[in-house]
Amino acid sequence: MSEELKPCPFCGNEEPYIDGFGGFVKCGTCKSSTQTKAISVQGEGQVESLLPRKEAIKAWNTRAKPTFTKEDVEKAEHHIYCELLSWFGNDRNFDEDMAKDLAKAALNAIGKIEE
Repeated sequence: MSEELKPCPFCGNEEPYIDGFGGFVKCGTCKSSTQTKAISVQGEGQVESLLPRKEAIKAWNTRAKPTFTKEDVEKAEHHIYCELLSWFGNDRNFDEDMAKDLAKAALNAIGKIEE
């Protein structure tokens, strides 16, 4: 297995890094990371350990971008519209369509929107 890391699936950073112990991969830009611990059940308790280096790399390289539902998009549109209102007040240098366009652009940048 290659130790080459793919770019961050969320922000596109070309230089994610493997932590010093090899337990996880992290993006230095958006701070996303792979799971840091492997958990196994032994007897009646759980044992946690760092992921082996190869597993951390595989986990990083096989992650998919998130998929957003229509409800997710509507929530993002609403939040952006409210933020625009709080920034600009009643000046109304924007409209709801602008908020919708901004929300869709932001969500498409980090994932995909369900059809």
